[in-house]
Amino acid sequence: MKRQGAAHILVVDDEQKALDIMEDILMHEGYRVSTATTAEEALRLAEQENPDLVLLDLVMPGVNGMELLRRLVALDSTRPVVMISAHGDIPKAVDAILQGATDFLQKPVKLPDLLRHIQENLQKGQALRRAAASAAELYERYGMVGTSRQMREVYSIIDRAAPTDATVLILGETGTGKELVASAIHRLSGRKGRFVAVNCSAFPEGLLESQLFGHKKGAFTGATRDYEGIFVHANGGTVFLDELCSMSLSAQAKVLRTLESGEVQPVGSESVRMVDVRLIGASNRNIEEEVRAGRFREDLYYRLNVVKIQLPPLRDRREDIPQLVGHFLRQACQEQHKPLIRLTPAAMEALVGSAWTGNVRELRNFIERMVIFADREVIDLPQIRHAMSEDQDKLELSYVGLPLREARRRFERDLIRAKLIANAWNMNATAEQLGIERTNLYRKMRQLGIEQESQSP
Repeated sequence: MKRQGAAHILVVDDEQKALDIMEDILMHEGYRVSTATTAEEALRLAEQENPDLVLLDLVMPGVNGMELLRRLVALDSTRPVVMISAHGDIPKAVDAILQGATDFLQKPVKLPDLLRHIQENLQKGQALRRAAASAAELYERYGMVGTSRQMREVYSIIDRAAPTDATVLILGETGTGKELVASAIHRLSGRKGRFVAVNCSAFPEGLLESQLFGHKKGAFTGATRDYEGIFVHANGGTVFLDELCSMSLSAQAKVLRTLESGEVQPVGSESVRMVDVRLIGASNRNIEEEVRAGRFREDLYYRLNVVKIQLPPLRDRREDIPQLVGHFLRQACQEQHKPLIRLTPAAMEALVGSAWTGNVRELRNFIERMVIFADREVIDLPQIRHAMSEDQDKLELSYVGLPLREARRRFERDLIRAKLIANAWNMNATAEQLGIERTNLYRKMRQLGIEQESQSP
């Protein structure tokens, strides 16, 4: 019977007789099979043939199975590796999972159990590879990490808005990636000029106008030379104004004039200059409330709000956290010249379930700190808890102030989703970790409104 479209399995065992038996069984089940009796041969086959799954004996001469496991995971972290051992016990199984194995079986393995575990791990590997390929394609195009439904909606708006000259308003909490979105819009727009990002809150009131529109020599104290300003500097390109609500009403009026007429008038000058600049604005405040309070011009708000992008907070797209963690781990390890550090499923589950009130920026900073202080290549739950010990429990932060019934429901929903995401939506593994039947897990998912996010492009 054919399984998984003739999936390719690499079997590694130092006993040739055991290899022959396993090869016969798997080929009879319709799998393609390669075999290796040494670690060196296994690594060569893994690199050359790229099998879908590895069945690996724990005890081997020379380079043992655990060391070979580490090398296989480093070669391809999306490929499932199932450890098999006649000497298997709980500590060895735990250590194998910590090192990146997706499963651990003890000899003698009953044939139905073996085939079931192979099927489950092949499905998990397919899901991991689809997610990795989709994430890589999206990152290549947009410069952002995330394949969730919420982020795909953001990408869709970017694609529609980028080729136009429409102004764009990006809203979202601090740390959600507003500048990355603006940069993607510029990059995909085809504009030949520069992309210039300005944090409006970083400049005093008078200096911001000078920075944006330029000034003449002697226009104010310290103006020792003419300065063309950011709008002229970005002519033909895009200006991204972050923290829009920090602008004075005077600066807002001048920005509106530039938007409507294309004219830029330097501070202290009577002449104007024409520019072709696309404007993208962003704010973490409620601009409509700012308009009602008289702190933001209504006409400028409507002029900016041609295309609006609302960025989701990280707590609303938790399924993206494993991808973000992997991305930040690779970056930080490279910057710190360290071997690639991995997280155990329990550690990843803790990160998925955390509140992350500072959103992606907070998660990135946390991972960077973990890498800097890490003294091992595998980070488990105790290290995560220790790193979070200076703060309140991030998981609890999201339930403060809620009625007990709603807090209990939200906690249950977040806990189940965190385990599902950490297990790549493997229902059997998640139900086992939760200590419930698989049918009860499906029932809970329906009751709590938990739906698996599509990983397809």
